[in-house]
Amino acid sequence: MPSFNMKKPTPKLDAPSEVFTADDDGYNTCLSGQISVSLSCPLPSTSPSHINVFLIRIGQLKTITKVVNGLIPRNPLCFLQFKKKSDWRKFAEAEKLVEHSIHAAPTKAHLHSDGSTGGTWNFNLSIPPHLPPTTNIPLAAISYALVAEMTTADGRSIWAGQELRVLRQRVVNPSLRQCSVVTFPQSSVIVDIRFSEPVLGPRVTIPTTVGLNGLKVVTGHVETKREILREIRWEVQETGVLLFGETDGLERVPASNTSRSEYTHTISRGRGKPISRCSSEKPANRRMGSAEVEESFDVFLPKQTDLTNDTDASQTGVPHAHPVLCSGLQPSRESTASLKQWFTVQVQHKVQVRFYVGEDTFDIGTGKLVERQDVQRIYTVTCPIVMQERRAQRFVSSVDYSGEGAISPAYEADWESPPPPYVSS
Repeated sequence: MPSFNMKKPTPKLDAPSEVFTADDDGYNTCLSGQISVSLSCPLPSTSPSHINVFLIRIGQLKTITKVVNGLIPRNPLCFLQFKKKSDWRKFAEAEKLVEHSIHAAPTKAHLHSDGSTGGTWNFNLSIPPHLPPTTNIPLAAISYALVAEMTTADGRSIWAGQELRVLRQRVVNPSLRQCSVVTFPQSSVIVDIRFSEPVLGPRVTIPTTVGLNGLKVVTGHVETKREILREIRWEVQETGVLLFGETDGLERVPASNTSRSEYTHTISRGRGKPISRCSSEKPANRRMGSAEVEESFDVFLPKQTDLTNDTDASQTGVPHAHPVLCSGLQPSRESTASLKQWFTVQVQHKVQVRFYVGEDTFDIGTGKLVERQDVQRIYTVTCPIVMQERRAQRFVSSVDYSGEGAISPAYEADWESPPPPYVSS
């Protein structure tokens, strides 16, 4: 009798590694791909009979250092993590968001020249628009993957998978919410900050223009004192807010057991060197006793920063409308086995600009500098960075989609240097 080298079928996924969503347009994003199966020794019992493709989500709570309300979970770390060579079978209990079922008909298989057989099937997943993007911050992580379970004719299950990054749409004609004109108590200084169109390249660049009005010009009998803008320093701060608690698995999250934790850290910083060209020489400004300064500089963000992931707190409504279930967690001692832990993450960015103002004294007769005081006052302005006008991309595909299979309903100093390490408080 001929001997066969019995090897199990080898499924392989071919799909995009990234998918873009936009929760402000209400439309699902269509992601399509292929799953191929190779059989080194074709036998009826090893042929695939049914294939399920899932979009799964892994929610991970990390060590929580500060809790504003409530108790810290007893076991805040998850064991499910994606690796280069993952055993995808262990993700069978992960949170499944979308499913596509394929009946692997024998007519789809074809014979290769080496005697092996193989088959290729298309699949299509409808990605909900409100999925939280792939996130990895000090408080929590959200990961997604495509996982396929193939069932052979003899009842064996074989798994394959690949990681999937869920991202927010890039913007068309991107714009930033403009910072209002800022005044300061007991001061004549008025600051006006304007953001130009961001440049979304390898790193995000935000051209910024500031106007500083009301710098004092005091003229006496023998000398003139002028407030001079010495330096501009800026930094971009990232703030993450984590809400977490336990739920009975229904589509509601009780607010009574909700806890909150947050962090803020600086992800980039820089400085401008103004030439201090003020309009104090204008006769009108000499009469009014004020000067005007306008300076421009660029704000840079690290390349891994995606401003389209930011959440506008004023427009989110219920902060935990779409909670993420934790994977690999055991219920805390105070809870019951029927409860599952959940969390949501909100990430925001803001730019903080500091204006360092000094004072120069000039002799009226000669115009020469008599005295220079470097920094007398510091004015600070903080503006949120909120992107607007997202586009509506609908379809993401790496292959031609044939429309086969049923679609399950959808569910709900040097700014180039890396950010400083997180420090637990």
